[in-house]
Amino acid sequence: MANKITSRALRLLEAWKGLQVSYYGGKYSVHRLLALEAYSQSASLLRSLIVCMKIPLPMVVLVFLQESVPLQDPRDGWRANYGFWIRVVILTFVITHFSTGQAVYFIDNLTISNRQLFLLSTAVSTIFTLCVIPIGANVIFPLPFSILALTPIYNIPHIVLFHVIMGGRVVQLLRERREQLVKYMNFLYAQILMMFIYRVYEVLFRYAEGSRYHLLVIMILPIMVVLIKNVVFKCTAHVEDITPEAVIFTVDFFNAIYVATCMQRASSVLAILAITVTDLSQTPIMLYGLHGRTVDIIPRVYQAVHAATGSDTAANLLNFLSLLCRDPEKWGKQSLTRVRIRSCFPHQVSSLDAALLDTLSRLDQPIASTVVVPFRKTSLLDLHPT
Repeated sequence: MANKITSRALRLLEAWKGLQVSYYGGKYSVHRLLALEAYSQSASLLRSLIVCMKIPLPMVVLVFLQESVPLQDPRDGWRANYGFWIRVVILTFVITHFSTGQAVYFIDNLTISNRQLFLLSTAVSTIFTLCVIPIGANVIFPLPFSILALTPIYNIPHIVLFHVIMGGRVVQLLRERREQLVKYMNFLYAQILMMFIYRVYEVLFRYAEGSRYHLLVIMILPIMVVLIKNVVFKCTAHVEDITPEAVIFTVDFFNAIYVATCMQRASSVLAILAITVTDLSQTPIMLYGLHGRTVDIIPRVYQAVHAATGSDTAANLLNFLSLLCRDPEKWGKQSLTRVRIRSCFPHQVSSLDAALLDTLSRLDQPIASTVVVPFRKTSLLDLHPT
């Protein structure tokens, strides 16, 4: 009996791990791998730490600036609430800027200048706010769930102004790249879906608070996060270099906000403890799994590299994989059925690495997704030394 329970528990754990994007979804293109190796050799630890701290800084500053705009009493009506409308303009500007700016990573040969992006974001945020003000004046103010309810109104000026500002050349390119455009739109829809799901969860959390179903609702949160991460992962499968950023700065960010919100509104110590344990327990489990897989694959990669180059100088997994990629003869012997050579990001590499990428691109290998990080259940590299 005990063996059956243990076996089922292990199967359940493996199934749960299989759904974790953080556990198996991280894969690099060869382009990004080489760029990372070059950066790791040239950048100091201090510089790397500064970069890590600077990444969220613009958004933190933006949030503080928006929150510094004073809000008036909603009972005073839409005319007196100038602070609310200023915040709507800021929020719409940011949404337009970042959602449109991401298109260049999803659609080949699409270029959008900073000037065009700024002009589009300014025009859309201004016109959208002017369209919303009559609703606040004649229907209801403030409008509940305004970001979600007014999405159709937002889409109209966004689409029209995009055609006007970007010009016919860009519009024609989007028509030619229709398949990539659809994938990009699916990625945006996944982010919009996330806003709806978390709002529904917030209502459910409030409704269940203090009832016997409260802990059950809390346990839904990690399951919901995993499902949303997998949706985002599917939407970025063709540009997997962007997957970590998409997961961290959208799903994980939203999850952190709502975990904090739920903890703030939880009425019992048990509920707070359950939220904390549920949220924090996933991180060490995933890190332990990643460490185990890295330790498991390093000897195999080392064997392949040593057989191909005779080199014993590689000190870590990054060096091992870079040496393997720099040997076109060895590269041609690998079973690389899902390899992406080029990254969707414009990474800067040396002239030698650029020539290497050209050489690898010419090799007769199927290209579909991305590879090179050993965190899948079955490695995509057939690392045989022969």
